[in-house]
Amino acid sequence: MDFLKKIMITLLAATMLWSCSDDDESTNGGNATISLSTNIIQVDKNGGDVAVTVTSSGDWRLSGVCDWAHPSLTSGKDGDVVTFTINPNELDEKRTASFKFFTGSAVTPLQVEVSPDYIIDLLSDDNLSISKEENTVQIQLSTNIAEPVITYSEGSEEWLTFDRRSDFGGKVTLSFKAATNATYKDRSATITISSPLVTDPVNVNINQKRTDAIIPETDVLMYDLTARTISFKVRYNVDYAISIAQGNEWITEQSVSQPQPNDDGLTTVTFSYTLSSASDTRGGVIRISDTNNTLTSDIAVVQKDPDVELVGIPDQNLRALVVKNNWALSIAGSQCIILEAGLNATSLSNSSYSSQLTDLTGIENFPNLTSLSLGYCTNMKKLDISGLHKVKSLSFSNARYCEEYNLGDNPIPSFNAGGTYAYSYAESLKISSSKLESLDLSIISWYADYDNVTSIDVSECSMLTTLNVNRSDKVKTLYLKKDQNIPNLIKNDATTIVYK
Repeated sequence: MDFLKKIMITLLAATMLWSCSDDDESTNGGNATISLSTNIIQVDKNGGDVAVTVTSSGDWRLSGVCDWAHPSLTSGKDGDVVTFTINPNELDEKRTASFKFFTGSAVTPLQVEVSPDYIIDLLSDDNLSISKEENTVQIQLSTNIAEPVITYSEGSEEWLTFDRRSDFGGKVTLSFKAATNATYKDRSATITISSPLVTDPVNVNINQKRTDAIIPETDVLMYDLTARTISFKVRYNVDYAISIAQGNEWITEQSVSQPQPNDDGLTTVTFSYTLSSASDTRGGVIRISDTNNTLTSDIAVVQKDPDVELVGIPDQNLRALVVKNNWALSIAGSQCIILEAGLNATSLSNSSYSSQLTDLTGIENFPNLTSLSLGYCTNMKKLDISGLHKVKSLSFSNARYCEEYNLGDNPIPSFNAGGTYAYSYAESLKISSSKLESLDLSIISWYADYDNVTSIDVSECSMLTTLNVNRSDKVKTLYLKKDQNIPNLIKNDATTIVYK
């Protein structure tokens, strides 16, 4: 019995071994092979039909499902051609799908790729106008191209450069820097944004305004007192109007030459006038302005007595003020001629915060001034009116950095350097006056934290009878002249008197 069982087991094992081998042979077992004429299908956004040839050692089958790529066969034999019908891609991104071909234990992949519908659509204007100043130009696009090609029309790269790209809300913004147009001509550029992936590029025109100009060949015409005909040239690129702003009673008979265009964008014209004879120094102004009154050039016309001297007024705001008052003629740089109105003037007032005075040099050329209202003097380091001798009234504001006040012999009886609120950033204060009797340099205590003054010098105020220097305990030293006696003196206990 045991012997028969052994025989039956042996026969069963042999039968099973025969059966496995037969299956391996039918599927080619470990010798199975399969390949494709291509392992990747790439088509553009339009899709289409693509044929793939299968080479296999046995029957094959296809796995993979895609709703936009449709194979003509899902199984077959060696040499079969499978046609993939691929739908158009209407998305703005690439689509991919993966398939696998099998035979036995062998497998080979197939990837299908469809390019997106690449676009570069302009969302902003295709014509942009900018001012002559440095500008940022922004072009807004709808695009799915990561790196579009940016090109410029000839010559425009000299003043137009790419700055940065920003992506937000599905939109792309390209920023460009436009340099200041210092030329006298309008200029333009075309920015082209393109890609090999799209058919039509985007073109944007950038138009930048010119620098407007009225340029006389000189700003001063100076002659002796005799009658004569004068002429001068002016270059311009704007519509203009010309007038005699001052001196029309002796600057007469205007004539204008034929305009001559120049290559630089400017036009040259020559103006001529007749000057009558003069008995004394006088000045006039010929004014040329654009029709919008945004651009003005003045030409000073001077008939000068040889004995009249030029004087310097270096502070441009003071110079502009006296010229505006018709007290002086500005000749060149800081040089001026003082006119009769300036010699007789008694009151000077500056109310403009934007035209603050920093230097009073030259004010001595207006000898009859009795009242000075200087306005804001934020950056003035020295207030010096010692060249004048008739000033009775002096006012100013916010002299935070002023270190020295020289009042000379002007008949100013009392002085307060800005009031009790006028803390100072200066470390020292010096006041000089031969007529001053009362001086108040005190400040309200709660402003002391802002005050930097540590010493005060009144040694050159010989007539002082009343002095208040009670600022704070920061003031350590009060300088007086030897034997100088001030009956009414108020100071902080921390302040020590030192005699010079």
